[in-house]
Amino acid sequence: MFVYTSTFLAPFRHQGDPIADQWVEAIVKEQGKQALRHYLQLFTQTGASLRQSQETALHQFVGSMAILPAWADASKMRRAERFFAAHWQDYMQLLGFYSLPYCYAAADGAQVLYLSERLRENPLQRLMETAWFVWEVMQPNVFQQPQADGFWSVAKVRLTHAIARYFAGQHPEWQTQWGIPINQEDMAGTNLSFSLIPIRGMRKLGKTFPLAETDAFLHLWNVIGALLGIAPELLPADGKAAFQLEHAIAQRQFKSSEAGQQLTHSLVSCLQQQEIFARLPKTFVPAYMRTLLGDEVANLLGIAPEKLPLWAIQTYQTGLRVWSNWVGSRGQGKMPSVAMKPA
Repeated sequence: MFVYTSTFLAPFRHQGDPIADQWVEAIVKEQGKQALRHYLQLFTQTGASLRQSQETALHQFVGSMAILPAWADASKMRRAERFFAAHWQDYMQLLGFYSLPYCYAAADGAQVLYLSERLRENPLQRLMETAWFVWEVMQPNVFQQPQADGFWSVAKVRLTHAIARYFAGQHPEWQTQWGIPINQEDMAGTNLSFSLIPIRGMRKLGKTFPLAETDAFLHLWNVIGALLGIAPELLPADGKAAFQLEHAIAQRQFKSSEAGQQLTHSLVSCLQQQEIFARLPKTFVPAYMRTLLGDEVANLLGIAPEKLPLWAIQTYQTGLRVWSNWVGSRGQGKMPSVAMKPA
């Protein structure tokens, strides 16, 4: 087990993803920078749709990385899939109210998102892309066969990161003291925001889980993290190690920043405009975020000071589950996020 000290983590701010970065460099050399924007457009598709692409370079990349790590445990992965199936509604809510603002508190890492006008001006797009990615990789057996849809879903995110790293690194406003864009430490923190943080959020909402279930869920996200190019040293072996890594990254990176506050403001405004929240008081969304994030992190992000009592959140969550089950019963199927839909 690794000891996640600041000294240990510091070098990872200057490490990207060599395999994906080399793919980007090859595309630029052979096809020019404009080709990267073509690929970014392709990556808005689902993994299943992207699999039908005729792009040889893309198929070659997926073929090279579509191998589960030797330590991947199929039984734990199946258990994690069942865990998600049982709690997907709460999980998807927590993506917007907890996971994303949690990431924005990491000031240096938030800079790459802030410099992307597309993400800053259209937070709903990021929410939907994130929700679809999670939805795709949490489906049963999506990593069981070579070239399975899960590998394509991971590949599009991994290459999107590499392309963003390429462009952000050339941005005139990028500062070297932030590290390189989308570096290993930031990727590890983001991976925890999909694994440890939603579990923590559900516990804050009063849920309890067997340790075997949460460990299995963390394991599945470690597998996904490995496929995303995260260094093995930054994939915590269990819940205790995940907590220690999250704490160490937060101690190093969480601070107030214009980037984090602007991204959070855009996210709050986006959520307030969604139909499911339109009839609730405007204070509901930021109060819900503060309750989950805690005062210290919420203050860094400039979130309004009001909190919600636990009973109010639980009542809302119960109503949301009833509503989403009703939607499903009318043949509309499960949405990747029951709280968000495109304008």
